[in-house]
Amino acid sequence: MSATQMQAKENFERFKREYQAEYPQVVKDWERDLEEILTFYKYPYEIRRMLATTNFVESINSKIRKVIYGKRIFPTDEALLKVCYGVAMDLEEKWKKPLRDWERIYAQLIILFEGRL
Repeated sequence: MSATQMQAKENFERFKREYQAEYPQVVKDWERDLEEILTFYKYPYEIRRMLATTNFVESINSKIRKVIYGKRIFPTDEALLKVCYGVAMDLEEKWKKPLRDWERIYAQLIILFEGRL
């Protein structure tokens, strides 16, 4: 993750030079939406870090894959859904743990979104 909006623009320009020929549609889409994407940088670093993390999604996918890999065959779609539901219930305990630096993040959110929190 880039430290500043300016650095993010520079990194995008580097990406564009390197991958334009291989991924023209991706570059085109990012160019079209770049200013909207860079809105992310108006938030303080702690909030950006919280927003940018993919650990949550990766953790869910990893746990489901691990359970499904062990079984391989499910007699019905409903059986598969039950397994996924069980994994989600196990993960729920992790979701209840507080975020690192939450007090600082919350204070910044209160300032940024005054009257809405």
